[in-house]
Amino acid sequence: MRRLIPYMLCTLACCGGFWASLAQAVVIKDLYEALVPVETQSRAERKVALTTGLIEVLTRVSGQTLIVSEDPENPLVMAVQNSTRYTRQFRYRKSSKGSSKLNLWIKYDEKAVNNLLQNNEMPVWGHTRPATLVWVVVTENGRRKLISNSDKHALKNAMKWIANKRGLPLSFPLMDLTDRGNISISDIWGNFEDRILSASQRYNAEAVIVGRLYKTTSAAWSARWSIYQQGRRQDIDVDGEINLQVAVTPIIAQAAQSLAQQFAMVKTEEISEDVSIRISGVSSLKKFNHVIKYLKSLAAVSDVSPLVVGGDVATFKLTTQSGRLGLAQAIKLGHVLAQPLTVAGVQSQPVASGEPDLVYQLVQ
Repeated sequence: MRRLIPYMLCTLACCGGFWASLAQAVVIKDLYEALVPVETQSRAERKVALTTGLIEVLTRVSGQTLIVSEDPENPLVMAVQNSTRYTRQFRYRKSSKGSSKLNLWIKYDEKAVNNLLQNNEMPVWGHTRPATLVWVVVTENGRRKLISNSDKHALKNAMKWIANKRGLPLSFPLMDLTDRGNISISDIWGNFEDRILSASQRYNAEAVIVGRLYKTTSAAWSARWSIYQQGRRQDIDVDGEINLQVAVTPIIAQAAQSLAQQFAMVKTEEISEDVSIRISGVSSLKKFNHVIKYLKSLAAVSDVSPLVVGGDVATFKLTTQSGRLGLAQAIKLGHVLAQPLTVAGVQSQPVASGEPDLVYQLVQ
């Protein structure tokens, strides 16, 4: 049985610095790829695998748990039934050296997948995604163990595997002297919010997952999960699951969905907005091209046009449907642009006439 309880955190005021810190981010390179196990290379099985892979990619790119109904007129149903239209490449691979088991590797068309989601008013979550920190304790043989970054454990492998399917970067604590001085296993097991959020500050993660897992007398898994993100806490309880992957799936799915709601772009019928952005440190043609390529890679941006280039400063006009604040949020995830120290943050009010909407400096 699973229970989802969202409620506001009343203790976050003392930990506000955590949520204001710059989030770590990871670039997901294989966002539009899937690896599906197959028994044969028959056309019929390949068609099923292409459909399975497309559902996985649509789920990963949107951040949403995709529920495909049986309605033949539903555009998503029609899409997955005609998955070859969205397929760019596929090839068969052996699952491991010397193994007879096969996987079908599939690469789907990025533009077509994005258009499909946007035309159905679903979000498109770009390649750059925020890291999620995991504090998880598992009870085994009467002893509690906190899973660290260096541990090799079935629970960690299950979480990583599910998170990879959702395009959700996970990180685990180092549990070095600093962590040991900041937090204990009892703090995690008791889900003491102040201690957990305080110890999490050094990792600059956008979200924090807390888990407590144990096996019942019937060898089934029970789990108590919490996710802290954007000043909110959500709890998920899982009981009576034999499969460890099934026990961890709900919290990974909820984390991906919550982060996608914050960072993904949903296409609307509203007119696109033009946002001007001034970037310093653009001191060569190579850096200029690098900036343009980076700006075009942002899911929130549909067009990039240079306006003024002089010295080491370049000003661009970006066309976006996410607005100035949404664009700034997308840039915050990367390590390419940073706000100068003289800029306190993104203004919520319109800027003065003639001034750019956003100001950054190139850091890499």
